[in-house]
Amino acid sequence: MIELAIIFTFLAVICWGIEDFLAQKSARKIGDAESLAFIMIIGAIIFTPFVIKDIHLLFSKQILWIIALVSVVHLLEGLFYFESLKEGKLAVIDAIFELELPVTVLLGIVFFSESLSAVQFSLIGAIFIGIFLISTKKLEHLKIKVEKGVIMALITAFFLGLVNFSSAFSVRATSPILVVWIVWVTNAIFLLAYLTYKNKDMQFIRDGWKFKLPILIMSVFASLAWVFYFYALKDRELSIITAITEIYPIIPIFLGLFINREKINFHQYIGIGLALLAAVILAFI
Repeated sequence: MIELAIIFTFLAVICWGIEDFLAQKSARKIGDAESLAFIMIIGAIIFTPFVIKDIHLLFSKQILWIIALVSVVHLLEGLFYFESLKEGKLAVIDAIFELELPVTVLLGIVFFSESLSAVQFSLIGAIFIGIFLISTKKLEHLKIKVEKGVIMALITAFFLGLVNFSSAFSVRATSPILVVWIVWVTNAIFLLAYLTYKNKDMQFIRDGWKFKLPILIMSVFASLAWVFYFYALKDRELSIITAITEIYPIIPIFLGLFINREKINFHQYIGIGLALLAAVILAFI
């Protein structure tokens, strides 16, 4: 019988894949901070009825500090994430995000005393090679032209690893849905204040109405993905669950290549295949 945590993980993979594809379109149409704000606002509204019974947990100073830390890390990751999607090719950027895996695994080893076999470390090395191939546009005479958006994507990958670690730490201390909700609420407040400060609040409202359906769909999938992921982390190892989620770029890469008609070079196809194959094998050994 398949473990419930594994089912939650694959549900998170599906939701993240769809959200990722929609997020790039949203970032290019209305902006990265605006897109993230909509995700946070809509997600907070959706989950409010489910957290009322757990609100009392926020009166614990220890839990409040933990959730505050997770909120800050999520906000920084989200801003870098949307900036990466706005600048780069979806097929390339999504694959670079896979570097969150070694960051997450390292944090899991150091802070949660998790361990990896030699085979698992080898597979992580294969992912690194795949990422190198994906993130380089030309391999001629060792003069590498880096794809646009790669540097931002690498920074995002680091913060994704921090998000995974801080999320695992927080959901083991309190309710997963409460963690998602408070992160969404605090970040929504911050982003709305930022947009108001930049005099973008009215345009934000107009864009929200104009693109209401894709924004709503993107926000729902983003919120569901994190809830599924948090519930999976509550019962299984951080490194294993995160490794399985690394296959999520299969969905947006497929959509980017065949719907957006994006073009990538042959060696980048090899890199995508190598990185994804290694991630899948790592997830199931």
